[in-house]
Amino acid sequence: MPPCHMCLVAALLSVAPAGAVTSKKDALDRRLQKGGSARVGGPATIASGGTNGSAYTAMMVWWCEKPERMETQECVRSKLYQQLRQTHDKEGNAIVLDRLKNLTNAVGGTDRTRIEAIQTAFCAEVDAASPVCLALHKSQATNQLNQWYCGGQGKESTYCKRTALMLQLHDMPAGNVTGRKDLAHQLSMLVSKGSPMATELNAARLDFCKVPDHRATCLAALWST
Repeated sequence: MPPCHMCLVAALLSVAPAGAVTSKKDALDRRLQKGGSARVGGPATIASGGTNGSAYTAMMVWWCEKPERMETQECVRSKLYQQLRQTHDKEGNAIVLDRLKNLTNAVGGTDRTRIEAIQTAFCAEVDAASPVCLALHKSQATNQLNQWYCGGQGKESTYCKRTALMLQLHDMPAGNVTGRKDLAHQLSMLVSKGSPMATELNAARLDFCKVPDHRATCLAALWST
């Protein structure tokens, strides 16, 4: 996943007090209607910039240095994001952004499964202490939590409804403007009504981590057990 790409919606739709979330819904609407990314769990959470962004870049440089991988969509996308960070003039940025847009329109968003495979390989072969590895553990834990909670007692919760909508949005082609606009509207309505998501998620994590089979997952993600 390209740096700063995957955590955008996490920042906009993070589980936070209702006032904090509501103040961001207009930005979310604009981003998602234009084909922006929406992800739940997955490696997206590692690319927030700073130390984590640098760690992600280091991982992708390592992965993409082999000739047979250089033309894969994740390596092409990563290279374009590196160029974007290194280009400081408006015209140059516009050219790179146009290439990124064309890539997204051609192949869609970054495949979460492929990025998780890269993270897994990097953590096993290069640096298990890297921030991308903790991000991987948190992503895997969140996915397990979502399956357990949203497939059972939390099925009708606001958190699970949001999760389902964001997954639909992720899988929807960027060119489906009407569909994305509708989903973005549904998401903004969910987070603008005194959202109980923070309470729901905290309670779900506590219950999830009480299950003996989930203890290792919670420890790896640095969740309280």
